[in-house]
This record gives sequence, structure tokens and C-alpha cells, in this order.
Amino acid sequence: MQQVWRWLYEKKNSIHADHRPEILSLMKSIIYAEMEDISERTDDMLEHSLFEKYPNAAKYFEDVLDLKESWALAYRSGLPVRGNNTNNYVEAQFLVIKDEILNRVKEFNVVGLVDKLTINLEEH
Repeated sequence: MQQVWRWLYEKKNSIHADHRPEILSLMKSIIYAEMEDISERTDDMLEHSLFEKYPNAAKYFEDVLDLKESWALAYRSGLPVRGNNTNNYVEAQFLVIKDEILNRVKEFNVVGLVDKLTINLEEH
């Protein structure tokens, strides 16, 4: 959803500000659709009149919708996410690494990062 939002707001894609919420709403309806509704909602989205105005958006969403099995919640029902559809566990681990180990200092090359991680991890 965040990637779609970013794409809609990129200036180079020329999506009018008044049309962005409607397109985002169409996408959201697919993300949260039940399995039996996904096909119908996908067709409705691609046939929407806004996509006649924006052929670049039509192409983008065709490509995104081809991959819906990897992001639509109806296809994720068998995954052991325990009701959580984000990657909070990974985010929490990165927060620990950034705050506790790297002390919010940026490293600009891999050698420096590995060096900092190995030295600072000796303390843990």
C-alpha cells in the first residue's frame, strides 16, 4: 500500500491530486477483499474510467495486480502472522541494531559496518 501511495504521488507519473484518493481506495478494496471478491474487484479497478486518463497508471496497476498473491490479505490467510500483517518483528530487530549496537551512527561502506557490528556485538 505504501509503495502504491508513493507511486501515485511521484510527480513524474502525473496523477492529479483529486484522483489519487480514489485510486488508492480502489487498491485498498483489493488488498482487504475476501477471496471470492478479488477477481471482480481487480476487473472493476482496471476498467475504471480513471485509467483511461492515465495509461501509465493502467500499466503500473496491471503489473502490481499480477503479483496480488504476494500482498492481498486473502492469499495470506494461511501464513502464521498471528493477526499481524506487518513485519514488526524484523523492524524491532533493526531498531535494536540501530539504537543499541550502532548508536544511530551511519556507516557508508560494508567494511565499516561489519567492523562496527563485530566490535560492538562483543559487548552483548
